[in-house]
Amino acid sequence: MNFSWYPLPRQDLPGILERRSQLPKAGVMTPDLSSTDVVLGVRREITTSDAAPAVVLVGSARKELFSWVSTYAEEAFPLSQFCRVCSIEDWTQLELEKRNDLTVGAPASIWPSIVLGEMLGQAKGDLDVAAVPIGRATACSSFAMARAVLLYPCNELAQSMCVERLAVIECDPRFGRRPISVELLKKIWNAAISLQSVPRKELNTPDTVLKVVDAIDKRTSDLLMRNTLLLSDSAEDRVVGFDSVADTLLDRWGQKSLDSHASPVALAAAAILAGRGTSHIRLLGPSSKLFPETLVWYALLAGVLGPEWWDKAWMRLTKGIERGLAQFFRPDEPVSADICWSEYEWLSRTYDSLEILASIPRSVSTSLAIELLPGVNCQFRFSGSTHIQSRVSEGDRLAETVPTDDTATVSPSNLAKAVDLLAHAQALLKPQAPLRGQSQSSLFTDASPTNEKRPTRRGVERASKKPPSGQ
Repeated sequence: MNFSWYPLPRQDLPGILERRSQLPKAGVMTPDLSSTDVVLGVRREITTSDAAPAVVLVGSARKELFSWVSTYAEEAFPLSQFCRVCSIEDWTQLELEKRNDLTVGAPASIWPSIVLGEMLGQAKGDLDVAAVPIGRATACSSFAMARAVLLYPCNELAQSMCVERLAVIECDPRFGRRPISVELLKKIWNAAISLQSVPRKELNTPDTVLKVVDAIDKRTSDLLMRNTLLLSDSAEDRVVGFDSVADTLLDRWGQKSLDSHASPVALAAAAILAGRGTSHIRLLGPSSKLFPETLVWYALLAGVLGPEWWDKAWMRLTKGIERGLAQFFRPDEPVSADICWSEYEWLSRTYDSLEILASIPRSVSTSLAIELLPGVNCQFRFSGSTHIQSRVSEGDRLAETVPTDDTATVSPSNLAKAVDLLAHAQALLKPQAPLRGQSQSSLFTDASPTNEKRPTRRGVERASKKPPSGQ
């Protein structure tokens, strides 16, 4: 990547981002934040007059920078609206300027399968694979982890940073709690990273399922191997074998004689063996309510076996997820998330208000998409209370017209509006002048004394000579 870097004081940044000001004429070859607040990166092949900001690098003074921009240039915050925001530490450690391969290779079948398993597990027991919206994939922690593995395949630091940041957001009460925690998913991700590099031909057998379970918990693998029904050629016998394993495992779990992760792994393996693939996922319906991570283990084992063992619905969903995982990425392209990590980190440490995050312009009204690492996004749904609180500002506009108690049912503003309406009504009721050549009777015949016919003197005399009544 070829960038020209422009050290800037914080006061100049909003004008340049909004294209009201131009960049300095001379840039530098390497970013340096030792004597400035921010460094702006622009691709070198673009001329200065047409340059669009690509990257904003922030250093240790990011707190002062974000505070100043959000206070004195509110229209420019968050900066992610204009370009990618990245800490100088992330930029250096992830070696983004040295990236040559700007494409993402086809992900191993393990990762899209794991994402689908988490989609089912986070849905709290909805096992209708064909009805799962594929848009839920970007809201899964496994999707972000898979992107981190694909974009930074040889960088263990990037993967650990992704896990840590997911755990930080998980503790934020402004977002809804998920049935499957990051801590439970870490065990599955570690297994996936180890298994994704093993040649497929060595994995495409039911024995692989038993070997994976044996590596995690030997006692549960012995239970599976002793159950001959699970390896039967009869589908009915395999279902009976699954029921036997499930009863034994749940009984041992109730007696606390098994590790907390052993039962989910063994149940997932038994369901895979009973269905000879992903066709019998509904066997996990009751146990997935108790152990939702069972579905992710199930998906891991399905991914290890490969597409040859997937049913039609599983195949369709995983291929759709795979397209999302393989999305093109360039560090100098616009951010697809609502906010970058550096901005979220500053907001979460500075404010605990429920309205701060919900006030950010976002693509989905009930969620916030955060870029955990450059190119690695995850969508987080606001908790129910947060979403309600975020709409308080909308209700403030109605405060003058909606009574807040029984003692003040008529506000001064309503009274003024009523007076205006009465005046308008009176103006409409006034008689209009008739058009030339036409006559118009009064709306009320005796409404005005000027419309009455004045009596003449003869009329008065005639009335005075009228005989009294009765004659």
